Amino acid sequence: MRSDQKPPLKNEVQPFYLSVALHFSMGKFVYFQIYNIFCFNSLVNRLFLFFK
Repeated sequence: MRSDQKPPLKNEVQPFYLSVALHFSMGKFVYFQIYNIFCFNSLVNRLFLFFK
C-alpha cells in the first residue's frame, strides 16, 4: 500500500453528504420562494382567465 493512496470511501462519502445537506438547508428557502412564485403566477393566470 502506497502512502499517497486515497483514503477509504467512507471518509470521502461523509463530507459529500454533509455538503449536500448544507446545500439543501440553504437552498430550501430559495426553492420555496420559486415554488411560491410559480403558484402565485398560476393563480393570477387562472383569475385572469376567469375574468376575461
